[in-house]
Amino acid sequence: FVFIPVIFAFFFPWNSLIGDITLFRDITLADLAMNGIIAVFPWIVLILHLVRGRIWDGILDMMLWAIWECFIMLILCYLYPDRAESVIWHASAYWEDMSQWLYYGEGTEGNPSAWLPIHLTHLGVIHVGAFILGLPALILGTMQLNYMNFYVAKVLLASDNPLLTLPVAWHFWSIIRVIGYITIATAMFQLFMKLVFRVPGRLGHFWLAWISGMVLVVLDGVLKWQLADTVRELLRFMCDF
Repeated sequence: FVFIPVIFAFFFPWNSLIGDITLFRDITLADLAMNGIIAVFPWIVLILHLVRGRIWDGILDMMLWAIWECFIMLILCYLYPDRAESVIWHASAYWEDMSQWLYYGEGTEGNPSAWLPIHLTHLGVIHVGAFILGLPALILGTMQLNYMNFYVAKVLLASDNPLLTLPVAWHFWSIIRVIGYITIATAMFQLFMKLVFRVPGRLGHFWLAWISGMVLVVLDGVLKWQLADTVRELLRFMCDF
């Protein structure tokens, strides 16, 4: 059930049918529709787990979904980069910023004072979004995964050996952050379900999941701070930057 909505959302003419209606800052109705189509199916699966109090099964399924979503979207971005740039929210701006980092060591990625406020904002939105029926957090996560996959695809297109470059281009600290966000969002959604709908579930499991997610988010920041320059140099060696 993963690849069908992703492929449909990627090729569907959202802007032509919906128009360029801005809802919040630079997020348009077309952006929400595209990412909502991708996110709604795993959201339903997550609900089915959480109404039974199975928070860890929910976290595992969300991680498996994220892997498949990234796999499919990365292939689409690699094969159709122009299409990807036009339909994926924040793709152009993110690549422009990351390319500055790759070429010159400038930009957000190598500057903790620049990326830390962004990460804290995302973390706050994920907490709130997960506590409001869960779907807003999942849509935000989908949007972030998509523009990160666009960045990875652009790096692979500049490499003579894309398969060898892939595990470096998908920064390992970003993978840790994705796992952390999934764990936190699932925990917050479970708490919402328990408080509002009285579904089964132990508060101890909530706290364990939430703390684990926060530890992963902190670990992401530490690794990124310490190793971003090393990864940048490795990518420059492997690619035509």
